[in-house]
Amino acid sequence: MSESMHIVCPHCDAVNRIPADRLQQSPRCGKCHEALFPARPVELGGDRFDKHLARNDIPLLARHFSGHFADEQQKSTLRFSPEAMRQLLDYDWPGNVRELENSIEHAIVISKGKYIEVSDLPIAVKHSETNTKTGSDRTIMENERKLLKEVLEECGWNKKEAAIRLGISRSTLYDKLKKYQITRPTVH
Repeated sequence: MSESMHIVCPHCDAVNRIPADRLQQSPRCGKCHEALFPARPVELGGDRFDKHLARNDIPLLARHFSGHFADEQQKSTLRFSPEAMRQLLDYDWPGNVRELENSIEHAIVISKGKYIEVSDLPIAVKHSETNTKTGSDRTIMENERKLLKEVLEECGWNKKEAAIRLGISRSTLYDKLKKYQITRPTVH
């Protein structure tokens, strides 16, 4: 296989594979004027499909696949909602470029509007573990509320003991319970 490079038209994001011997010429998508929109090379070598998908490649590839599959489905080229693009960027892509390509095809087929929404993405991408809140992503208030409930449950809802474990006064504990509307669960 001869050496080649993907060339991206900055006007329409068309991606063209250009043989290395033609790289000296100025490749364009045909729709753009060279003086206004010079093409820029993007390194996506042949073995790229077997490597981990770089985060900064995702928007470019997603737009390319979107255009390709929209043409195939005879739809106008769809754009990504900010939330959908965020979901694509946050996903780990264990299947690399092929998984991204399949996910975009899925979204194009499902999509009903002008935008690809999160709801159009495959379930694995929509509900990935990387997109759920982790301890570091929660707010301080969420973490504090969770801690208060855990300690109270460990102490059998003994507020004096819970305050000692938390290193706060009992009155501060009562203030926090009121603030977060935490009450002892009732048993039926």
